[in-house]
Amino acid sequence: MAISSLFSDLLRERISMPDLVGRSVYLEASGRVWKGRCPFHEGDDLPSLYAYDHGFHCFGCGAHGDAIKFVARTRSVTTREAMAALASAAGLDVPGADE
Repeated sequence: MAISSLFSDLLRERISMPDLVGRSVYLEASGRVWKGRCPFHEGDDLPSLYAYDHGFHCFGCGAHGDAIKFVARTRSVTTREAMAALASAAGLDVPGADE
């Protein structure tokens, strides 16, 4: 059951990456971005994870993506499960396959 790209786009617009990442990683403001230690690799002594308005990138391990990918990877869940969790937090209902 695929979820439409329109819903995915709406979900991405509703989620603030700094707020989302900041729930599991200590972030510090650095100009227009937020920096923190990456949760995806060991030995991150300096902040290498950057959270932007609608995405993230780690300059240490190369992990990058949007809110959906961040939740899927940090919680070890499927993309659909990550979207459901984000939709719930954003007050949205996940559409069925026929919508």
